[in-house]
Amino acid sequence: MPGLNIPGVTDKYNTNDTVEKLMKVERVPLTREQDTLKTYQAQQNAWRDVNRKLTEFRDSVKTLYSYENPFNNKLASSSDEYAITADANRGAQYQSFKVNVIQPASADRFLSSELPDNTKVPAGTYTFRVADKSVSFNWKGGSLTDFSKALNKRGGDLINSLVIGSGAGTKTILIESKKTGADIPINVETAVTAQEQQRGFMNRKEIPDGTGMIFVFKRDQKLRFWMKDTPHPLSIAFIDSTGRIREIYDMQPFSLDIIASTYSVRYALEVAQGYFERAGINAGDKLSTESLERLKAAAE
Repeated sequence: MPGLNIPGVTDKYNTNDTVEKLMKVERVPLTREQDTLKTYQAQQNAWRDVNRKLTEFRDSVKTLYSYENPFNNKLASSSDEYAITADANRGAQYQSFKVNVIQPASADRFLSSELPDNTKVPAGTYTFRVADKSVSFNWKGGSLTDFSKALNKRGGDLINSLVIGSGAGTKTILIESKKTGADIPINVETAVTAQEQQRGFMNRKEIPDGTGMIFVFKRDQKLRFWMKDTPHPLSIAFIDSTGRIREIYDMQPFSLDIIASTYSVRYALEVAQGYFERAGINAGDKLSTESLERLKAAAE
């Protein structure tokens, strides 16, 4: 406030200081109330934070006791997955079964990796082959479930598909043939040592249909092949540790281009170029259990 000036008196009696001290005494209750208000506001904010955290905790507890509880996921296992596999949903009971396999069928099945619920299957032409027959259709794009329905509609008596919930927010798609096909024997040479694998089919001019060479490795890895000094055109199948063919590629004579597997695999099978197609062998097909056991023994 402006200073209070009384001519001849102000300086002598420090009038301004006296007035300021009196005003300060008058302001003490107001200042005290302002401090109290700030304290209450801080406490109010603290309780709001506690309430927010309690709400989050309550929602988390609800999830644990709901259908979405991640601990409710069930897994099924098999002592021999070459003979039988199983899937379990959240409603499955804890129990075990004994299955006597009289004769394993050779109908094939494909189970995708876990995919988000909102996965879209891109538009395109899709072809599925079972032995010497195939199913092909144009797909406009859409969800996994709609794709499965479209495939089942056109699959007839050849192929069937099913979308399976594999966990919270994820799905898998199972595609399997309805027919069991006959085994296709291939007489193979086995390449296990580094020298055998390096030599491969080098300098071979004749490789009859129904014959080939299989390269056996001790661990899963991404494999790389070329056609140096190899005059005969070849096709190569990369095979994983379960015996399933993951990819098939053609290789040209004497080419130094590298043919590499996209996935980590355990085996590679080379045959005369085009033989896989002529024999109806495709990615997704599997080696017989007996053949796989022989390869495992050869790698030891």
